[in-house]
Amino acid sequence: MDLRTVRRVAELLSRLSGRKQEVAVLPMRVQKAPFPAGPEDALPRAAPESVGIRSGYLQSFLEQAAADRGENLHSLTVLRHGKVIAACSFAPFDRTVWHVTHSLCKTVTGLCAGILIGDGLLSPDERVADIFPEKASPVARIRWRGLLVRHLLNMTSGASINELASVTQTDWVRGFLDSVPQFEPGESFQYNSMNSYMLSAIICKKTGGTLTEFLQARLFGPMGIRDFHWETCPLGIEKGGWGLYLKQEDMAKLGLLVLQRGKWDGRALVPEDYIREMSRRQSEPPAEMSDYGYGWQCWLWARPGSILFNGLFGQNILVIPDLDMVIASNAGGDRMFGKSGYLSLCETYFGAGVKLPDTCPPDPRAYRRLCRAVRQLEQGAPPEKGLAGFLAQRRQRKLNEARSAEIAGRRYVFEPGAARLLPLFVQLLENNYTTGISGVRFSCEAEKLYVTVEEGEQQNTLEVGFQAPVRGKVCANSEEQLVAVRGLWTQNEDGVPVLKLDIAFLEQASTRHIKLFFDAADTVRMRLSETPSKQALQDGAAVVMGASRLLGALSGAVDGKGRMESWLTAIAEPELTGRLEKA
Repeated sequence: MDLRTVRRVAELLSRLSGRKQEVAVLPMRVQKAPFPAGPEDALPRAAPESVGIRSGYLQSFLEQAAADRGENLHSLTVLRHGKVIAACSFAPFDRTVWHVTHSLCKTVTGLCAGILIGDGLLSPDERVADIFPEKASPVARIRWRGLLVRHLLNMTSGASINELASVTQTDWVRGFLDSVPQFEPGESFQYNSMNSYMLSAIICKKTGGTLTEFLQARLFGPMGIRDFHWETCPLGIEKGGWGLYLKQEDMAKLGLLVLQRGKWDGRALVPEDYIREMSRRQSEPPAEMSDYGYGWQCWLWARPGSILFNGLFGQNILVIPDLDMVIASNAGGDRMFGKSGYLSLCETYFGAGVKLPDTCPPDPRAYRRLCRAVRQLEQGAPPEKGLAGFLAQRRQRKLNEARSAEIAGRRYVFEPGAARLLPLFVQLLENNYTTGISGVRFSCEAEKLYVTVEEGEQQNTLEVGFQAPVRGKVCANSEEQLVAVRGLWTQNEDGVPVLKLDIAFLEQASTRHIKLFFDAADTVRMRLSETPSKQALQDGAAVVMGASRLLGALSGAVDGKGRMESWLTAIAEPELTGRLEKA
């Protein structure tokens, strides 16, 4: 990574943590499309026993997965023998809404590369610099003479440029080829999303169109995958390694495609030879990332022959050929790579040594219990039962109504700063930065509380759900996000009234948490945090910084660890005070 990029990254973090009105280093452009909510081609359903899994076994798996708060599962779909035997959303998330896939989409890019290889338009042994003669300078041609397409596929390119380039540069292909390799291509594994981006750029160059057009014609179209969106770089090339939004049912289809060795409805979409090659160990990631190796744009998994599409914070498609199973999941946990409590749970239930018959005797009672458990998980925690539970709910309801009525009509004014409604991780991914929260207004209609968050001239009004989360939308610089809002009135240890708001961004891995402390009639303190946590964001930054010796050296020279912690605290967990606007 060059010094110019390093300086731009430092400048961006500094702007975010301060009171700069203009934050973005590159001009903001709308990237994420609104969710279209169109119909989908659903996969066939079946009772678990009909495909050899007992309902009670599957119920136990779902409940244990949901109970792990650190994993923060959003939704889960299990298939066997090509049929869905469990499909569950975890409140307030909805598996029928598309969800960001993060690095899971690297495997989708890899599948597209496989189609081109099968067409004879691309070879794993083709030199990358030769594909972009107009972007590769004479120095770049010498510097990258050993870089082949296979090194992009197996994450051994040695590139020093990484995801940080997405918020600091316009021409990512040129930036990649102008960068200095950290080691000779093929020498070592180094996870880097820019490898996947370069594959996307290669597909666009070879086909003369976009990756989206290629998917519609050759992969997603034939599979009935219609509602998807892939964000692009400033020059219009799909990001390849991140930025794809998919419904979970369509994620499951992709797993089924790999399970069927590239065939869909009897038609070969991806060459079987390529599926075999991508599922083979091609490089050796470090132990903290995986115990099983890396293939071509996919991780290998515990059971021999299995592969994992894996994305940041728990976006997964697990393909288990010898069990004829696919498990797709979305989450918002703190895990960075292919090791997590959830994947360990998958190993316990479906890993090496686990045997499953082709069918089991029908068990209607167990199947009804499974269906009831799924409904309960989708609705969230059930209310307390009995007289004590009834009285507690009644007290809380009256408290919600009384406190909400007290603040109705109030508007608090803040000095704009680092506090923003969009979670930090979403801001960084979308290169979407508002001017910061400048005001909060409260209103009540029909005993419902509404909170309006003002960021400059931009206003987002959200209904607060006290009994259950309420759907809404957040718009930031014309980019729309679906959310679900849940509220709770409580008080701190000093008896100060506190309004807690959890704003789940349904298409993202992120949830914004806001606490409003009403210390006095004329002031309110606002404290913001998010899930995944600041520590997860810090770990992610450390991974990216570690991929660049230059950035690491610069950070060390300016107390990088302390500076990074200070910046992340200021922008991921800001606190500010608002003053009541006088009538």
